Amino acid sequence: YVAFKASPPLGEAALRTFVPLELDAIAIVTLVGGTVGGYITFAGAHRLLDAGIKGKAALPEVRNGFGLVLVMSLTILIASVMRVVLFLAVLGVVSQGVTLDPKNPASTPFEYVAGNIGLLIFGVVIWAASITSVIGAAYTSVSFITGFSPAIARHRNWWVIGFIAVSTAVLATV
Repeated sequence: YVAFKASPPLGEAALRTFVPLELDAIAIVTLVGGTVGGYITFAGAHRLLDAGIKGKAALPEVRNGFGLVLVMSLTILIASVMRVVLFLAVLGVVSQGVTLDPKNPASTPFEYVAGNIGLLIFGVVIWAASITSVIGAAYTSVSFITGFSPAIARHRNWWVIGFIAVSTAVLATV
């Protein structure tokens, strides 16, 4: 909604996607790394291990794991589409001459297009992005430490819940 109402210059955006005025390798690495970074890859591998799919005998099943590949591909596709939509929202308001709020530049398009309701929408978008990241990071991080102790492995779910609780407390405090 925000991207649509911001009326970004779609033709220019499409042109510059394929014919940029400058190429910034750091921006490319940041976007690609943020989209297909380690947690997505590790979470998939850890889910296989949790399902008991491990060892040389499981290699054919892992190689033919279309479902896992499909889920990972859809996850990356959804994250990529959201990045494009959010970019278009920012491009739309900036191209209209709106100055981004230096205290919270990402919220500016939402507030400009939809006022206080836009800020609420922004909050929901940021919350959804953060909570999915925290849950994925909690699961994967706990998967890494379950080998340290049988007690951790036995109480894995409580460790995941604890990780989420601590992450939430840190986020709420900061």
